[in-house]
Amino acid sequence: MIVIKEFLSTLFCPKQDRFCGRILIVFYQRDWKFIGEGTILKRSLGSLQFLDFLVSEPPAKYLRIDFEKDVVTIVETNVDDVTGEILARTIERLMKEGAFDATVSEFQGKKGRIGQTVRVVCAKGSEEKFGKILVEETGTLGVKTTEWTRLIVPRRTVSISATIGKFHGNLNVKVSKIGSGLRIKPELEEAKKISDSENIPLRQVMEMISQQALAQVGSF
Repeated sequence: MIVIKEFLSTLFCPKQDRFCGRILIVFYQRDWKFIGEGTILKRSLGSLQFLDFLVSEPPAKYLRIDFEKDVVTIVETNVDDVTGEILARTIERLMKEGAFDATVSEFQGKKGRIGQTVRVVCAKGSEEKFGKILVEETGTLGVKTTEWTRLIVPRRTVSISATIGKFHGNLNVKVSKIGSGLRIKPELEEAKKISDSENIPLRQVMEMISQQALAQVGSF
């Protein structure tokens, strides 16, 4: 069963007399088992319209993910008088000290001032440690803390044997299970070293590592 009509009003652009954008179309068997999804392309022949389908990865809403859960602490502060170099140093130190993640986002505050929010995701009980770093590095006079529930896709780190150009050796990759398939994420720093030594674009190196890892990893 393939349902088309409900998508047409969204995709069809009357002014341009054509379909625009992409849409995911779900194919089902009689038992409603998921088969795939695709992109709608339009071809015209007189008053007839034909829809072609390009099958690719299933949309996320049809994938089963067995999340793991934990609770983390968010530590953040707003600043409007700190240079980019200091912010970069702050993020570097936060990550080195064991933060799960650290980000900087821009905002427009009072009197039109442009500022930055420095946000740290860290383990429960470590908020004072990371609050202290924010005060020391940015000069802020206070931080806010909250607790968030985090949904985590199960993953594991495995060592695989890879050959890229003249490089041959073991590399670490993260393997996660999404639905019935596996996703591979190479370690960035290892990939960058190979990219530099072999003079191959980083994106291509990452793809080559992922392909070789999929052939070796097997099931999750």
